[in-house]
Amino acid sequence: MQTDRQVTKPLVTFFAVLQTCLKMNVNFTLEFQVRDDAVFLLLDDGSSVQVSKMHLSLQSPVFEAMFRGGFKESSEDCVPLPGISHYCLINLLHIVKLGYVPSYIPNIDLGTSLELVAVLDRFLMPGSEQLTEMIISRFLSHSTAVKIYSRCMEAGNISHFHTLRYDTVRYMLTSNVTHRKSEKMFQGLLRSPYKKQVLADITDILQDRLNNVTCR
Repeated sequence: MQTDRQVTKPLVTFFAVLQTCLKMNVNFTLEFQVRDDAVFLLLDDGSSVQVSKMHLSLQSPVFEAMFRGGFKESSEDCVPLPGISHYCLINLLHIVKLGYVPSYIPNIDLGTSLELVAVLDRFLMPGSEQLTEMIISRFLSHSTAVKIYSRCMEAGNISHFHTLRYDTVRYMLTSNVTHRKSEKMFQGLLRSPYKKQVLADITDILQDRLNNVTCR
């Protein structure tokens, strides 16, 4: 099993090539995907990515049902895959190739990271916990807290987004930022459509803290 340190350099090279391909607006195919069972996934933006049915099926029960469960997709050469961006799919396929979610993914931004959490849940693939930990350590700040919280709310009933939502509120309550930055964070959330949920989350977190206080 490769360590995160051992895969960091190849990952940097991989994503550098990826960025070039995306700028040129060309289709992108990972080496491991060129097989007799290859299929093109057609995305909303009109791009397509060639993948191996077997590799996806081994990592995801959703893809396994799609390609091996007698559905029409099992015999088609091109399969629509709506609701996922090209860049997110490329990151997903690289995770499939590695077999796990690394603690560091080069050149990935916050929006794609949040999208990838939802995609892993959608296809019942492991790794959301590691990915949310990466989001917290790499992206969570006074300038991103409102965006992260809002995205968690928009995602609906996805467990790892619930965890990320609470962690975002905990950060807002305990982070060592200036009063002005803290005030801006809370104003942003309280002006959002999720004001009631924000207040409920704050209440739950404070109540949990109080319940764990030991009286002497």
